[in-house]
Amino acid sequence: MNAIAETSLPEKPQLGIYSNITNHDYHSGPGISKSQMDWALKLARLYEYYSIDENVQKETAVFREGKILHKIVLEFDDFESEFSVTPKIPDECIGGGSESLKSEIEKYNLSLPEKPSADDLIALIAEFNASLKQPIGMGSSISETEANYLQLPAEFQKIAEGEKRTAAAFKARIKEYNATLPEQLKTTGSYSALLDNVAKITDPEAASIAEKVRQMPEPFPLSGKIEEMKERIRSFKPGVVFADEWLDAWKEEQFSQGKDILTEDEYTHALRIRDAVLAHPEAAILLTTGKSEVSCYWNHEETGELLKCRFDWLDEENALAPDLKFLRDVSRPAFERDGGGHNYHIQHAHYADGYYQLTGKHISMPFICVEKDAPLGKEAFKPILVAVHYWRQQDVDRGLKLRDYVIRQIVKWRNDGYYPGYDGINEASIPQYQVAREEALLKGEAFDDQSKPEPDEQQVELPESIFF
Repeated sequence: MNAIAETSLPEKPQLGIYSNITNHDYHSGPGISKSQMDWALKLARLYEYYSIDENVQKETAVFREGKILHKIVLEFDDFESEFSVTPKIPDECIGGGSESLKSEIEKYNLSLPEKPSADDLIALIAEFNASLKQPIGMGSSISETEANYLQLPAEFQKIAEGEKRTAAAFKARIKEYNATLPEQLKTTGSYSALLDNVAKITDPEAASIAEKVRQMPEPFPLSGKIEEMKERIRSFKPGVVFADEWLDAWKEEQFSQGKDILTEDEYTHALRIRDAVLAHPEAAILLTTGKSEVSCYWNHEETGELLKCRFDWLDEENALAPDLKFLRDVSRPAFERDGGGHNYHIQHAHYADGYYQLTGKHISMPFICVEKDAPLGKEAFKPILVAVHYWRQQDVDRGLKLRDYVIRQIVKWRNDGYYPGYDGINEASIPQYQVAREEALLKGEAFDDQSKPEPDEQQVELPESIFF
């Protein structure tokens, strides 16, 4: 029974050691695990909520980081089966932001043939008007009006002999003549109106200008909603690929394969943590031989309950099961404080007992502790420190007794059909440090804050995720 089985988890697992059970199948499958014991040690109602009712614990940023770092340190060759790193956007893609879209439209507008300006159109019209016979003015005096009348062609000088030669008679003949002349085109108005007048020029070459201008594509506006700007670009650049749409399609493909996505900065940072672990002399040796993510199933000797554990790393040849932890401080005092608060000694006892029950062999469980310098992908501000710790045997022995105690409690709660919360009515008392401060104030004395316990002396809370 000591050989690791290369198989996936059956619906009702046989007792034994398995290497190919997925993390999801392990956590969602039968058997009491160390993480479930943590809930039970804290409060029966919490155990019922997560383990019996199967409510899923929220995946926090810390939980996600732990999954990434476990995979990259312990299963680097298989990293791409669960994670994908955001790739570089292809050069041919156009940025999906408003500034990138505006720039692309600007380039298109600048590539358009230049239209003649309004002044150019006015000059063409004026030149055409100048080529026409010009109307004869009315004159501002009777003598000037008569002089203009005498410039008319003979057929328009129709004032009969004896008819009074008045200014009104002269102007009537001049107006009659001017009405026969070609119409002067207006040189005022909008660009479109000027273009209409150019089209009326009788010279074919000049008139064709208007038709050419009308066929020219109009420049696009440089503002608007993102989708509107994209549609403008698609109209003159069919088949265009926008960076945000390319990335969304890539992400959708990765999600369809069940993969989590890392940014390039997160991946680079995770590699840096992996390098720090493998550069630590003892940690590197502990991870030289063995297998990662090995699951064990056995029955509790006292109650017969199905128990399970999942080794981060199992080296059967050297009877070692190093466990990877990511902590805020990896010094020995901090590990003793935080590791004890997180029940790592119970984990050691539980895992070692499972292996012994299945193989008859004792196994050592050193903890490889990594002190992260910053959240993944954020700027590093200190070295990545690594330390290896293990628990005293008396702590492991006590951890095994605690494990047995909590299994008995779980069985009792199940048999009773009741998982207590904070039951009963309890008398509460003010903490002593606050009492001292209040009494000092009542006496009119200065209060020394040193009576308040340091944070490290207060109760250590369990982490947001207790799966590692």
